[in-house]
Amino acid sequence: MRDQQQQRERFEELVRSFGTAMLVTHGKGGKTLHARPMGVASVGRDGDLWFATGINSVKTEELLTDRRVVVVMQDPSRFVSITGEADLVVNRAKAAELWSEAFRPWFPKGPDDPELVLVHVRSHEAEYWDMRGLKGARYLFEAVQHAVRGERMTDAPPTVHGTVPLPGRPQSPLRGTTTPDLIRAAIDLVRL
Repeated sequence: MRDQQQQRERFEELVRSFGTAMLVTHGKGGKTLHARPMGVASVGRDGDLWFATGINSVKTEELLTDRRVVVVMQDPSRFVSITGEADLVVNRAKAAELWSEAFRPWFPKGPDDPELVLVHVRSHEAEYWDMRGLKGARYLFEAVQHAVRGERMTDAPPTVHGTVPLPGRPQSPLRGTTTPDLIRAAIDLVRL
């Protein structure tokens, strides 16, 4: 139980430290995967993530077909992978809450821009690797020792690697969360 709590705390610390992520969706027909970098608008409870995107974007179309996603975050010594499901959310109050001026090039009218739709990733499971500092150096030293002895390395301790189950609620708690049909209708209106 202590290891699970330690892993959960390590995951939360890591995921909150990233400003960008690769959002991976299922392409048309579900036969391909499509990844793109996204600015993280917010990290919620239980590892839920929020992104801003255009209502007419390819990712919006893909999410209307298949809500399953993977979110990947990394730098040279830290790595996070999150699996979950994404909801498309049209909620101007939430958009205003999450608004960043960094979004303005894509949404010149601000949080009320009719092109703006939020992507709410409800995280189901996360995995992380944190190789920073002494813990990472110690783990690499142990790996070298195992290689020299010709022995298989065991799993990393929870301070270095962990798998964290997350609740991934079945429905978004926000009023204003839209169904695929409502998003499609909004897309049609924006296109007019």
